[in-house]
Amino acid sequence: MVLLYTLPLVTLRDCALLPGVRQRLLVGRPGTVATLNQVGRGEICFLQQQHPMTLRPRMMGQLYEVGCIGVVHRREPMDHGERVYVDGVRRVLVRKLIPRLVQLAAEVEDAPALLSEDAGVAAQELFKRPSPGGDQAPATTPSQFVYALAAGVAGPCDRQPILAAACLDTVLSEVLEQLDRAAGGEWLQ
Repeated sequence: MVLLYTLPLVTLRDCALLPGVRQRLLVGRPGTVATLNQVGRGEICFLQQQHPMTLRPRMMGQLYEVGCIGVVHRREPMDHGERVYVDGVRRVLVRKLIPRLVQLAAEVEDAPALLSEDAGVAAQELFKRPSPGGDQAPATTPSQFVYALAAGVAGPCDRQPILAAACLDTVLSEVLEQLDRAAGGEWLQ
């Protein structure tokens, strides 16, 4: 039996939040600010819009179906909106939008785990290594480490396919190749 639950929803115009990754967001739409004020540091479903120019997406066809639960870490006021730092927690599948007066909510279910056995073994091995810059990754699990690597390689606008992937084997291979190229072919040796 699938467990469905309802969470407040924030739509993102041009980026996707990944599990295990802290991301800075610039927010200013009234519904987003209202949701952040209402929830505080509770869980919120973050879901990317299919078209960034849509002002107030209200239908599933305007949004991707795979999102990420996030928790607000810090908020900083700006002249026009806020800078918000969000920690990605886990992937979810959005099954239904629930319109409310100013903001949206979503009926969601937890997405299945992504790592195959091979990718899991590779991620376990990489998790033991320091990152190419010499800093240890902040991730606490191998799958979070893979997402953190992907976030470092893929720009914010390119993360939705990573979030929606049914299997991270391909994503992990691409991340490793890009890291190896950045390190002059010495990182994977």
